Amino acid sequence: VKRCPENLNPATWMLTVIGAGVGGVEEKDFAVEYRKSSMYVDTLKELQLLMPIDSDPETDAETETSPLQRVSRDARGIDPKSENYSTSFATQLRFLMKRNHIEYWRTPTYGLLRWMMLTGMAIIIGLIFVNGTITNSSDVQSRVSNINIIVAVVGNYNVMTIIPFMFSHKALFYRERASLTYSGYAYAISCQLVEDPYIFVEVALVVICFYFLSGFVTDPIWPFFYYWVLFWVFIMLSTFVGFLFSVALPT
Repeated sequence: VKRCPENLNPATWMLTVIGAGVGGVEEKDFAVEYRKSSMYVDTLKELQLLMPIDSDPETDAETETSPLQRVSRDARGIDPKSENYSTSFATQLRFLMKRNHIEYWRTPTYGLLRWMMLTGMAIIIGLIFVNGTITNSSDVQSRVSNINIIVAVVGNYNVMTIIPFMFSHKALFYRERASLTYSGYAYAISCQLVEDPYIFVEVALVVICFYFLSGFVTDPIWPFFYYWVLFWVFIMLSTFVGFLFSVALPT
């Protein structure tokens, strides 16, 4: 192989000599050349030192293979599409939840900012009806519209913020799934379990600020908790729709 010219990008030269560059022509099969080189033998010896394998003399005599050759053969026989993960599903889930929890905690621009923004919006929308009365149908319609506004604002905000946040994890997910480190089910469940507490706190802040400022029913108090549950279910649905879009859309 000709040496890389001084005025040529080494990456471009490397792609050209292996036949992958624009107009490149493959002069040699580098996989075969590597198998014939001393570097290949040294690598197998290093593997034998790091990962010793018991040798069976009878088997070696019959097959005319050495432990080093069996290591190489077994490594080449690994199926990348198999579902044989190195750890159990529970272990995968535990490590993913720990990692996701740390990432959420260290990303206040996503979790903390969401609480602050939506709490401020709830206060602003709720202040519209502070000390207001409900005496006619127009007052009722205004409050119904207010409910629709706060639900739409919070739901859309969650969808629009979760999509870029989760999309940034796609490359890591594909890499770890291909290497059989974590399964897709463990990823999905861990993301949901870590996201749920943040959604719960978000809904609590929004509902408490909005409900009482708007002058809704407080005696009896059960309508407040009923509204809280319905709001929480809707925001959960909106967030998971954002999850779906971030996974399904290519860009």
